[in-house]
Amino acid sequence: MICNHGAPINGYSGLYGHNGNKKLGKQISVINREAGATCPGESEFCIGCYAKHGFFAMYGIQLQYRQGIINVPKKLRPLCRIHASGDFDTVAYIRAVVKWVEENPDTIFWAYTRSWNVARLLPDLEILRARPNVQLFASVDTTMPETPLGWRVAFIQGDNRYRGMQCLVQQHTAECPDNCLGGSKHIAKKLDCKACGYCFRQGQTTGNVEFVKH
Repeated sequence: MICNHGAPINGYSGLYGHNGNKKLGKQISVINREAGATCPGESEFCIGCYAKHGFFAMYGIQLQYRQGIINVPKKLRPLCRIHASGDFDTVAYIRAVVKWVEENPDTIFWAYTRSWNVARLLPDLEILRARPNVQLFASVDTTMPETPLGWRVAFIQGDNRYRGMQCLVQQHTAECPDNCLGGSKHIAKKLDCKACGYCFRQGQTTGNVEFVKH
């Protein structure tokens, strides 16, 4: 269930939810935006994006996207996924998110973005990425160029540039050590992102991830 409440951030269309989902785990804060309309860094690969179909395309969800408000509570849960759907589309919006992050120092935020590939947005994304409670990944596919130096990267399965850990939730059966590279040593599947923690584990600032196509 998506629940909107709290203080509105006016002018930025999206939805705030506090219940997570099956893949993320329950009791995780989530912010979603309209895929495509808020994705200036998207590539041809994004035509089939999961966030443009199914649940995300329902009339009620689309109607709420167009209200032009993201409602967030004053106090967030310990974990917050930014943009299970949608992306960072303007400098003003990124700065609003930075303010939101700074006002919730006890919450760990994580996101995968293609907006790093938009020159006008990259400087402010670097500011967001530098916050101590943020893990920001450069999302890529095989049609996209090399990512900025120092960024963690989220690859799509089949990209030969990939080095890191394959997503346990979506693909593998693994109870992985911190330095896991994927492959045949996996022994038990993680229940969800919250149980895995690889992308947002406190103190971890390196390590890429590979997602299966979905």
